[in-house]
Amino acid sequence: MSKQVAEQYRIQVHGHTPVHTQILSVLPALLVLPKSRKEAAANAVMLHRYADVFAQIQAMTPDRLMQIARSMSGSVEIRIDLPALRNAVCRAAGDGERCERHRRQAEWLIRYGASNHMILMLCSEVSVEDIRRMRHELGMPVSKGRRSALPMETRLSLLADWQQLQSEETDTFSCYQKLANLYPEYSLDRLYSTIVSDEAERSGR
Repeated sequence: MSKQVAEQYRIQVHGHTPVHTQILSVLPALLVLPKSRKEAAANAVMLHRYADVFAQIQAMTPDRLMQIARSMSGSVEIRIDLPALRNAVCRAAGDGERCERHRRQAEWLIRYGASNHMILMLCSEVSVEDIRRMRHELGMPVSKGRRSALPMETRLSLLADWQQLQSEETDTFSCYQKLANLYPEYSLDRLYSTIVSDEAERSGR
């Protein structure tokens, strides 16, 4: 069975383009330091066959390399692995969407009284500086002072609702959104602190 040819986009690089000269200028370094064993093995035959040429290139000055580059118009080609490019674009797009989603979530958390610690725990793509900027734009600085404990009856009800939400919902942020709707009279910071405190007590038993 013949080996399947990878989908590639070919770009002819001419002598008048800057990248043409740059490729030839870094060629000696690339020959000495291939990026992988696979690359070194694939080039082994050519390196041996043209060993004298590569040796001369390594000894040339930058001016002489530029002279050679100008005389080799059309002899240098760049090939782009299109499937790999598609995967990279998809990853970048996914990262961008995740960052935007986390920024929206962080803004919602700020509006509902979440602490910076809670925001960082739920929104990994948001930095401390991002939170500081959003708080400034929203006019909602960090709440200071000691948090008062919830009434015992409310605490027990909250923890029971939290357990129920977690059994129904896999996304933690969505759980807190629903919890905020159930207890609108309390800030997310107080709700979160109550839950974290209970989890710490359970783990210490």
